[in-house]
Order: sequence, then structure tokens, then C-alpha cells
Amino acid sequence: MTCPAHISRRNRAAVHGFTLVELLVVIGIIAVLISILLPAMQKARVSGQAVSCMANLRTWGNYLAIYANESKGRFEPMDYNTTIDGGYWPATFKKYFRDSKKILFCPVAPEPKNADWNLQRRGNTLYGWDTNGQGMFLDNYSGSYGRNGWVATPSMKDNEGWWWGKTVGVTAFRKVGFRNGNNVPVFFDSAWFHNVMVDTDPPPPARDSLENGGGMSYMVLDRHNGAINIAFLDFSVRPVGIKKLWELKWHKTWRTNNTWTRAGGVQPGTWPAWMRKYAN
Repeated sequence: MTCPAHISRRNRAAVHGFTLVELLVVIGIIAVLISILLPAMQKARVSGQAVSCMANLRTWGNYLAIYANESKGRFEPMDYNTTIDGGYWPATFKKYFRDSKKILFCPVAPEPKNADWNLQRRGNTLYGWDTNGQGMFLDNYSGSYGRNGWVATPSMKDNEGWWWGKTVGVTAFRKVGFRNGNNVPVFFDSAWFHNVMVDTDPPPPARDSLENGGGMSYMVLDRHNGAINIAFLDFSVRPVGIKKLWELKWHKTWRTNNTWTRAGGVQPGTWPAWMRKYAN
């Protein structure tokens, strides 16, 4: 007995499989789908990293609020030297985060940079800083966030000098309640844990060039689409473009119309070549 013609054709197709043309069509469709999905997946990954980073910084802001509440509104002491942990904020707040050290890292820079001590084991855009094994503090940590050194309670009197010879009383944010706290950075993406900047600091001449640009260089990092994330003195968190960092109020007498701001007359061509592509 012979098989019907349509059964015979189906059996032959099962034996021979796809033709070369059919395989090429399938491969082409898959390639198109991948080209469509990969950018979307990359965008979703970048967005997820930014959200996670802001969540970390919001937690650090909460730790600061708890500390200030326990200290009658004052921030932690600032007695930065090599024999005590004063000024070393990871040690100050360790009672809150305990062993959850992952919160010290931005997801874009999730591990410390392997560098020699000549660079003080500073980080960069994609790597964190590290003080472990250097004998700097009683406790040592690594991370990729920094702390504004002007937001603290120094041991000196108001009429005495501290960072860069500035007078304590007119620069230090000693306690909560500053009227424009939404413009005063406290915790942020950074290549070093402790940051004391002045409004004459220039931007780094090249990407991740930390030795020639002053204190501001540690924050001028393209971690989040031309911006860094910042937790402010009012405990809010938001991204700030790297060109706009000079417009923030880093200490009480910081000039927000300094030469690196639009109000101070900065021109697009004034910025280092690597920064000119970023939004003003």
C-alpha cells in the first residue's frame, strides 16, 4: 500500500530539514532582534545602577540624620589625622551599616582600584578607593563614595583656621538645619573618601586625572551619563552633571558664581577637551 502524496512530502521535509536560505533568514531575524534588544538591555542596566547608587546614598543620608539626632543636631567631629578615626566617616558610621560593606560602593565602581601608595590608592570612574593596609586609621575600608569635609564639627573654634586656612565659623556646616541644604552636598560618587575643595579648583585636565585638578577632581567622574549622584544636607538625593558641580554650595562661603560656573562666565571652550561633550 502506498502513502498519500502529502504524507510523503512531509516525511521528506523532516529528513532534509531547513534549507540554507531558510537558515540564513532565521539567523538574520535573530541578529535583528539582538540589535534591538541589546541597547535596551544596556540602558536598563545603566538605569538600574543609577537607581541602586541613589538608594545607597539615601541610606548614608539616613545614617547622618540618625547620627545628628543622637548628637543634638551636630555632625561628626572632624579631627583628621593618622592616629584616630575622626574624619573617617566609614568608621564613624560603622555602628549603623555594621558589616554590610557593599553599601560603600557605587555599582558602577564596585571594587577598589589596585594602585600603589604614591596615589594613596585613590579610585577613578570605574573603581573605588582603598585605605586598607596603609596604617592610616584604626579601622580601614574601601569604597567609591566620598564625604564633604566641610560638613562636620571641627574641634577648632569659630575664629580659628582649618582646611586650606579657611576660618571655621564662616565655612563649616556644623549642624542640620541650613536653609539651602538642598544645594549642600554631603555624600557623593567620588574617587577618594574625604573631599575638601575650594571654588578655585579647576576641573581635571583629562579623564580620571586626579593629581592636577585640585579637590574637585575626585568628583568629576562620568559614572552616571555625565553626572554623579549626591546626597544633600536636606537628606535628598539627585544626580548632578559634572559641569554643574561648581554651582553647588560646598561650604558656607563658596562662591556659586565662580569662574567655572555659567554665572561666572565660563565658556564651552574653557572646559578641558574631554568634558566639552557633556551638557552645561
